[in-house]
Amino acid sequence: MIPTEEWLSQAKRLPVGQSRRVRHRFESRQNMVIRNTPEGWGCYCHACGEGGFVPKEFVKLSNDAPPEPYKQYIPSDLVKLSELDRFQQSKVYGFLAQKGMDSVYFDGVQVRYSPSKERLVLCLRGPDGDAWLGRAVGAQQPKWVAYSTPTTGYAEFVWVFDHNREGPWVVVEDPFSLVKLQWCLPGANVGSSLGTKPADGLMRLLLNQQITQAPVLIWYDGDKAGEQGADKAVRRLQGLGVQAKALTVPGKDPKDMTINEIREIIHGLQ
Repeated sequence: MIPTEEWLSQAKRLPVGQSRRVRHRFESRQNMVIRNTPEGWGCYCHACGEGGFVPKEFVKLSNDAPPEPYKQYIPSDLVKLSELDRFQQSKVYGFLAQKGMDSVYFDGVQVRYSPSKERLVLCLRGPDGDAWLGRAVGAQQPKWVAYSTPTTGYAEFVWVFDHNREGPWVVVEDPFSLVKLQWCLPGANVGSSLGTKPADGLMRLLLNQQITQAPVLIWYDGDKAGEQGADKAVRRLQGLGVQAKALTVPGKDPKDMTINEIREIIHGLQ
């Protein structure tokens, strides 16, 4: 259990029903989620694999419905990348280059930019339909936002295309890695678990495919959280009778790799 002095004071500053990601100890990324619920304050660190919870001593009873979690809706000022002014294009394309990305990788993917939120907004395929996710281009947090829609709500995991290709199955951590891999691996089924803890729906999807030849490849980011998450996902899949293999490249996300490096790694495992 994570000591309360490492997270409780931050959780108490959150409004009831909200959560946010913060850095834990000396980690380089915001791997810990803290939250304030009507019942108490909690946390979970994806790098440590541990959490904590402190119940509230006095809970006000009410007949009112519990407060809904904070929701973010799709920005109303979305603009196509080709329609951005020169300053905005320089900002967006420069950011993509820093992340090992190129606009060509978004072929077949709806991508827009919100000037007011300073976020790239991607439309991918979620478990119940289209899923909208926003990536911060500036320094704002969190880096990724899953937007809520009236019909689908939040996506637990996402794919770029229908998952019916004949190639290997690859699950990555973040949407940029998904977009890059699906572009350079035309026959692969590539998805993102939106973090290092695959949702139950994703596990059911992989199980229902009755994969018997090439193993499912869990290719998470090359940090401690990614390594631990990939190992746990593989053990869980193997427990369900699905062949699976964990892959991480120390210090690199899949999107950091060159096209040739990605193809060599995937084809070498087939």
